[in-house]
Amino acid sequence: MEKTANKSCLYYDMKASGKRMKELRNKKHYTQERLSEKLGMTSQGYKMIELGINGARIDTLVIIAELLNTTVDYLVTGRNVVACDEEAKKEDE
Repeated sequence: MEKTANKSCLYYDMKASGKRMKELRNKKHYTQERLSEKLGMTSQGYKMIELGINGARIDTLVIIAELLNTTVDYLVTGRNVVACDEEAKKEDE
C-alpha cells in the first residue's frame, strides 16, 4: 500500500467531525431536531453522528455541509481545501 504524504487530510475522526458539526449547528442556531428534519433522518440518528458514535454517509455529509455553509473537507478533516492544497504545493517544492 502506498503511503500518503499528507495523512491529516485523509483521516476521518468521527468524534472530531461530530464536534465540528455541533459547533457549526449551534452557530446557525439549529437544534439537532431541526437539522435532522432537514436531513430527512431521525434526531437520534443525527445525534449519533454528532456524538461520533456513527459515521455519516457521504451524501449526508454533503447535505450537512450545505446546510451549515461549510465544506465536506472541513467536516471530515477540520481543514479547508485551500489548506490541504497549500500543503501539497509545499511538499512538491
